[in-house]
Amino acid sequence: MKRSMWIGLLVVSAILVSGCASADMRDANPPSTETEQPCSPDWSCSEWGQCTATLTGGMQVRTCSHANNCSTVTGKPSESQACEPPRTTIREPSELALQLSDLPEGYQVVERGERLKSDVSRSGLNWGWRKGYHAVFLKQDKDNTLMYTAIDQSNSIYPSENITAVVDNDDWIANMTNVTVEELSDPKIGDKSWAWRMRAKTQASYTVYRIDFVKYDYYSTFLMSGTTGVDHEHLKELARKVADRVV
Repeated sequence: MKRSMWIGLLVVSAILVSGCASADMRDANPPSTETEQPCSPDWSCSEWGQCTATLTGGMQVRTCSHANNCSTVTGKPSESQACEPPRTTIREPSELALQLSDLPEGYQVVERGERLKSDVSRSGLNWGWRKGYHAVFLKQDKDNTLMYTAIDQSNSIYPSENITAVVDNDDWIANMTNVTVEELSDPKIGDKSWAWRMRAKTQASYTVYRIDFVKYDYYSTFLMSGTTGVDHEHLKELARKVADRVV
């Protein structure tokens, strides 16, 4: 056999062997028919936190995470937002107490002074009570001391974030034994307000009116009681005077 023919046969054999090897490799590693599915994050977020005052207004934050462990932030909800921070009064409780000049002639001061922790309920202390003031005024008939009108005001400052818990508390009603308590229409004072009429079950002529209101972080309670001159409309006027001073 000629040398050139021998070389040609070797080349053809090599090509055939190479082709068979490639086919075997293709058979051993067939192409994948599956496509990778995209990871879809399942986002869940915590409740918005307290609104914190900033130089430009207020900001509150939350934390968002997803359960599928995807390495992506696509579609992630916002974790911060602008908000209106709660307002707080710049006045001291003593400045927001009734004064003799607020009352008609004939009233005198019976008691007036700073409230102490011992004057505050356990619930009030748990809600972060900070400070307060108390004042009592009395007007008596000169000819009959049994005819009188008393006005009592107590006020307090609480953390703004707890004021809702304070205003929603009506435990005091359950402690009013031998007294009928009836809620009156909203006097619409401050941010939120309530009014009640209380009468002793054994002495229907003895009436007490109560008005509570909240404005910012300030809480105030007004009582008017006595045997004469107990005027719910007058008590509302006094409460509004104080509410107007809360800035």
